[in-house]
Amino acid sequence: MRLHDKSKIKGISTDEVLQLGKEDREAVVKFLEVSHPDALFDDVFLEKGFFWGIKSGEKLISIAGVNAISDDFCIAAIGTITTHPDYRRKGLAVKTSSALINFLLPCYSDIVLNVKASNISAIQCYQKLGFVQIGVFDEVIVGEASPLF
Repeated sequence: MRLHDKSKIKGISTDEVLQLGKEDREAVVKFLEVSHPDALFDDVFLEKGFFWGIKSGEKLISIAGVNAISDDFCIAAIGTITTHPDYRRKGLAVKTSSALINFLLPCYSDIVLNVKASNISAIQCYQKLGFVQIGVFDEVIVGEASPLF
């Protein structure tokens, strides 16, 4: 999906969303173990401030982060968007994603993400943010013992 209508994020409140950094690494890793064990996570993006989250007390309950960037092409791929199972369906992913997008837009004119076609609630979340589908692809993960051909 690609961010098409940037005006949709203007009215979304991000007051409770915090920029995360390297000091949050342990909390992010523990959070992902519960909320999204298969998520891609790269410390470099956390250290550069490309992760945003919402906490309840000291506990992370929702995050959105970057999986890849290209400064040459001004493109950012966001991902690692997840909310703790106990806090889902409250619009938190919309808020964390919106804060991340607002942070990225001054430098990255093209913002994209991947989402499974079966993840209807995530697709609806991204559509609220102004994303549109631009293509469909198959993801294949090849293990060490798997033949390439």
